Amino acid sequence: MILVIMSWLWIGTASFLLGFGALAGMGKITGEDRFKSVEMYILMGLLCLTVYSQIFSLAAGVGAAATFGVGIMCVAAAVLLRTRLKQYFKYLYTHILQRKGTLLLIPLVLLLLLLTVYLTAGYTWHYDTDLYHAQAIRWIEEYGVVKGLGNLHNRFAYNSSFFCLQALFSMKFITNQSLHTMNGFITFLMLSYALCTLSIWKRKIVKTSDFLKAGLFLYFGYLESPLVVSSPGSDLPTLCMVLYISAKWAELVEQNEKTPAPYGILCLFAAWTVTMKLSAAPPVLLALYPAALLVRRKNWKQLLFFLLAGTGIVIPFLIRNVIISGYLVYPYSAVDLFNVDWKMAASLAADDSREIMAWGRGLTERSLYGAGFRIWFPRWYRNLVGWGKALFLVNIASMVISAVYLVRAVFRKGETHWASLLLLLVSMVQAVMWFVTAPLIRYGLAYMLLTPLFLLGLVCRKTPRGIPSWVICAACIYCGISCMLHVATDFTEPFWKRPADYNWKECSVVKWENMDVYVPVSGDCGGYHFFPGTPNSARLEYIELRTGKTGDGFRLKAAYREKQFISSGTTVE
Repeated sequence: MILVIMSWLWIGTASFLLGFGALAGMGKITGEDRFKSVEMYILMGLLCLTVYSQIFSLAAGVGAAATFGVGIMCVAAAVLLRTRLKQYFKYLYTHILQRKGTLLLIPLVLLLLLLTVYLTAGYTWHYDTDLYHAQAIRWIEEYGVVKGLGNLHNRFAYNSSFFCLQALFSMKFITNQSLHTMNGFITFLMLSYALCTLSIWKRKIVKTSDFLKAGLFLYFGYLESPLVVSSPGSDLPTLCMVLYISAKWAELVEQNEKTPAPYGILCLFAAWTVTMKLSAAPPVLLALYPAALLVRRKNWKQLLFFLLAGTGIVIPFLIRNVIISGYLVYPYSAVDLFNVDWKMAASLAADDSREIMAWGRGLTERSLYGAGFRIWFPRWYRNLVGWGKALFLVNIASMVISAVYLVRAVFRKGETHWASLLLLLVSMVQAVMWFVTAPLIRYGLAYMLLTPLFLLGLVCRKTPRGIPSWVICAACIYCGISCMLHVATDFTEPFWKRPADYNWKECSVVKWENMDVYVPVSGDCGGYHFFPGTPNSARLEYIELRTGKTGDGFRLKAAYREKQFISSGTTVE
């Protein structure tokens, strides 16, 4: 736990300083130079560090040299912005720390800190961590990016930008183990933001943004969510960011924010979230609102800036995609723009996409991968637990009510706040997209919460003050914290000095192309320690080193490039 706290101090300091510098520079370009909330500075810093780590990975492994570069940038930011930083800390002290109610929040924040540190220090419970998360991070630590790496293990081609950020802060060269503390840090940051900014601490009326913030606690009220705090998977930060962007967007609307820059910053966060996981694409549609404002005001300079910034966030992710898989976006082989020798088989990408969709629908038999709605939906619905079925039905009702509300709002006379309507529409699109693609609860619990919570906020906003709607937010907080306590007491062990290392999986060695490759003795999980690894030895028959050197990458042998492959990496007879 001590090492987790030290890791968080480094992550928090680096991300705050770089985010502070980035938003200060952005303020000079946009003309919107107000101080931002602490979590916005930290998130902007994490965004910049994600882009930095991806760019660095194109040249070398993300390790000591990359960390040294971060240190230099932090010192430069602290020196160059020292006057502004001093003003900001003074602003925090006078406007935040001396505010009424702050003393009441301190014990709750400390409880969240202890809980998240304890959960972060535990074992990595996520199955996919042993399957490919840990090994993908090690490849980034050792080599950065390798051509055709997806041929060795197709899951490496999923290429979440979050793995590069994890590698940047794994600190293996100092701690002699690869730390996996980033999800815990983001969990504490998001829950602290949600808790400390609720309106119930200042007034009795609860706003729509409060319900969306409470959604973060509801998300952690799902048993599996606190279990994966210690793992480096991309599901948790992706869903937390979707909820955060929605809550912060609603907050701006409630503050009657008219300037496009704050909305534009949230759209940059949305672009960053897409690079973590492609299923989080719909929030990017929120960019329509600040873009419309800037076009109306003919502020072409600011519009161009946000377009270039968003493009700069996405480009390193796309470049890594092409290098790892040969495709711009894996596993969508239809977008086939590059004729490179390390390209993965299109049939494997197509089957991988079908497998993701089938598993999300609860279809584990390969013969059912192409099953229609009448077959998969009853099975999927039966597999839901009681609260999952209830939430699904609530979503159907919410979709109908939201559609009626949107139509009436568009044609209603008087002022219409398009930012609020767009947020509701995007929330609906996100839930529908999740349902028709891969509706696994773990993939999309946040999407199922957005529309009902938004409507609940609208209803409570229009009710008399006597109705204690704040009780709902309090119940959500209780739900999340109690679940985290349950996981902490029943599923984790205390690791006081340093967090648990990645799980040790038993593997056997295979001699291949004059090198050792490790294969799991049972199952398909090789973990972090046996490197390089592949989930099965069969695929080694079909691939080869491009030049005889591991760092130069992998490719299909010429004799197998026209063969049909399935997601396990084996051919179809």
